[in-house]
Amino acid sequence: MIADSALRWALTAVFALAALLFAGAGWRARGQRGVGALHALASVAMIAMLWPVGMRVSPLLYVLVFTAGALYFAYLALFGFELPHPVYHCTMMAAMALMGLLMAPNAGLPVATASPETVASGHHGAHVSHGAIAVSTPVWLTVVCTVLAAGFCAATLWWFYLLVRGPQRPYADLLMALGMSASFAVMAI
Repeated sequence: MIADSALRWALTAVFALAALLFAGAGWRARGQRGVGALHALASVAMIAMLWPVGMRVSPLLYVLVFTAGALYFAYLALFGFELPHPVYHCTMMAAMALMGLLMAPNAGLPVATASPETVASGHHGAHVSHGAIAVSTPVWLTVVCTVLAAGFCAATLWWFYLLVRGPQRPYADLLMALGMSASFAVMAI
């Protein structure tokens, strides 16, 4: 969940528009229904994750659904179905599964540690006063989220290039990649 309400509303609008575009694209292209449906579901799940209600959903549900989606896209890529950008679609679903893992209790939550000043003064973690505890984000969480934010930023630029070049108009993919990049960037900070 994102604390800044303006950013939360902006990302909600981005993901809602992406969900509508994916759903519409899925119904227009018969062979792409699974692609549109899974991406629309991912957009809706991202909206849920932005708000407190999304924190009530079991992270296991996110992990199971989007791992199945990643495996589905891997299957389509491996067995020669004419799916454009299969690696991107598989990566998107895997990132959604990872987002579910990061939402699991204590997975990416900051860890309370004693500050160096309190340790130097002879206090150890069990006797540190409340004001002396520093909260730090695990390094692995920052690294993973930064890499994914950069990757989805590159994907956003790629979708924008395809949009400008035409004749394809990947508005939904552009919005989804932009929203994912921003979401992982916020988690990395």
